[in-house]
Amino acid sequence: MYKLELSLDVYQRLEKCLSEIHPEINLILVSCDYAMASLGFVAQPPCTIQVDMTEQEYEALLDELMQYEIDAYNQPDTQIPEKTPEYQTYVKYGWMWDIFYSAEYIEP
Repeated sequence: MYKLELSLDVYQRLEKCLSEIHPEINLILVSCDYAMASLGFVAQPPCTIQVDMTEQEYEALLDELMQYEIDAYNQPDTQIPEKTPEYQTYVKYGWMWDIFYSAEYIEP
């Protein structure tokens, strides 16, 4: 199991995108501090999320997300990378690599 500290809007985006490529991975919203946002300290409430996956699944997910970037830029010279389906996939899901790379492993 892994722990993430994210804002609510990033959590919602992550939940949507992750469910599209790996619906078997569960995101659990552990806490969300709505008071911080209502008092004006932050724009979006900070949240703590647990990701229910094994270390092997975690490593495989990081590899898959990195492969999106490799595929996006490993195109023949005749194609404009931004127009390829591989690049569009990278734009849609590649940002999650940074999120998961910073995840903290916790004992289940």
